Amino acid sequence: MSKLSAAILACSFLVYSSEIVALSLEYTSISYGNSAQVQRTFTLRETTDTVGKWFESHREDVKKAGGCQVIEYKNDKMRVRKDTLRGRMEWTEQLTKEGDVFVSKLVEVHQGRIVNTVNKAWFVKTNDGCSVILQTYTEVDGATPTQIKREVNKSMIRVQELFEKNFKH
Repeated sequence: MSKLSAAILACSFLVYSSEIVALSLEYTSISYGNSAQVQRTFTLRETTDTVGKWFESHREDVKKAGGCQVIEYKNDKMRVRKDTLRGRMEWTEQLTKEGDVFVSKLVEVHQGRIVNTVNKAWFVKTNDGCSVILQTYTEVDGATPTQIKREVNKSMIRVQELFEKNFKH
């Protein structure tokens, strides 16, 4: 059943019984997982080229700073494991560069309830150096958007600390 069909079905039940709506919405949430998108921006006193080259050569360190254990990294694929309050998750990401944006996308789930994750990083020139923009979209079956945001925010703070340690500002 598509998300649109589930939404129409849930809305049609609304007319007949509020109890059925609650049951239907809970089912839809569990069936399709929940997601959150988080973005973090900070400034470094360094050129975009310098920060971009550093990031490209330290993607494994960045992933570790975000709280992941890197199991394997070769041929632009990284297999990672992360222990969260929702349990252990393990997945493989494809690492690419789309224009000036560094991207990692989930390509295979090995363990846990992670459904999808897309991480992006890009660097924008400013008068004082560059802005670092980190963006993550994550979907985890059975987790609420608030739970996902909390976990992603903790990871992003640690990644920002890694950048700031390497580029004193």
